[in-house]
Amino acid sequence: MLVDAFRYPFRGDDARTVWAALAGFGLAAALLARFAVGLYPTVVALVPALLAVVPVLLWAGYCHAVVATTIAGDADPPSLGSMRELGSDGARTAVLTVASLSIPTVVLLVTVQGVGSLSPSEVSGGGGALFVLGGTVTVCLALAIVYLFPGALAVLATDGSLAEALDPRGRLHVYRHSAYFLTWTVAFVVGGIGATLFGVVLANRGALGLFALVVSVYTSLVAARLTGAGYRRVVG
Repeated sequence: MLVDAFRYPFRGDDARTVWAALAGFGLAAALLARFAVGLYPTVVALVPALLAVVPVLLWAGYCHAVVATTIAGDADPPSLGSMRELGSDGARTAVLTVASLSIPTVVLLVTVQGVGSLSPSEVSGGGGALFVLGGTVTVCLALAIVYLFPGALAVLATDGSLAEALDPRGRLHVYRHSAYFLTWTVAFVVGGIGATLFGVVLANRGALGLFALVVSVYTSLVAARLTGAGYRRVVG
């Protein structure tokens, strides 16, 4: 299952077309984001900033299709399909992502900021120990929420509604399965690497940025494949 996921992006007759399209989406988003930063703080900066969302939604829409076709049992990546369908699926995926991950993201940012604001005397005292303990608990809770996210994506990809995707109670058996835990762990690491490298794309215009973009495309396909594979292994 894991080996299949890492080979998956290179399979299929449309592999080159898919790679070119996703790289184009990523490049367009990065260029528009840089343009927006260059225009900031003027109001005009909102135009490229909002336009940058469009290719990101198209990219997310294709990842949605990867999850859906993997659950359906397809061995090869899907074709691109229509841009309207990709945009629609990407918008639904984006809403689910924001709804699912906004809380753990805020928790992690607040925790990191709080730890960084501690003085040496506070760290050496009992207050620092209590803060670190509390921070550890909040990080664990945030990870628990993130753990539910791939299952929610899988439900959304199988024509489930956003309400169904956000309600984990009907799929607790999925979360307890070892296959889901394994694919979540690998997808979490791979997806984290891809997200980090896309930050490199935003900051670099040369060969390093291009390399980071290619790896980001690859990791997004692997993570989406793992999401669908883990869910399919449990539900059959």
